[in-house]
Amino acid sequence: MQPDELYHEEIGSFWGRLAIAVMFAVSLLFLILFFWQRAYGAIGSDPAPDWFYLVMFAFFLAFGLLVLNFSSLTISATTRGLTAAYGHFRHSVAWEDIAGVELDQGSALKQYGGYGIRYGWRNGRLVLVYNTMGNALILLDVNKGNYRYFGFSTKRPDEVMSLIRSYKK
Repeated sequence: MQPDELYHEEIGSFWGRLAIAVMFAVSLLFLILFFWQRAYGAIGSDPAPDWFYLVMFAFFLAFGLLVLNFSSLTISATTRGLTAAYGHFRHSVAWEDIAGVELDQGSALKQYGGYGIRYGWRNGRLVLVYNTMGNALILLDVNKGNYRYFGFSTKRPDEVMSLIRSYKK
């Protein structure tokens, strides 16, 4: 937490945590199969080569780390502006760059094609969205940057919109 932080919210998902557990369990299984085959001989009548188990271990481990990065959305507001982040992927908007704010009533699945970091169109302009399943979506009208609109999910839309309206110039 930063010293000038006005608001902080982490939105996690049961399904995200479950996916992480499954990915790491499967990767561990392939590592165990690799060592088992090396120590006790071929697994089955038509065994896979040793390198297959190592490649699958590395694949599921890498995919698990990627899922881990996207397992929770963090919303943070400081005296400088607002930031939404999925792990290492983050987008910030300064207060002076916010022209307006509204609650997006549409379906994220229909409008933006799913959940996570998504792109879409609104009024012929590009929209960047950091969203999660089952939470309200706040849409900022942005003056500067590559995107005309920036949207993010929150569990407390009224509190966040009130904060944005009080800080935007």
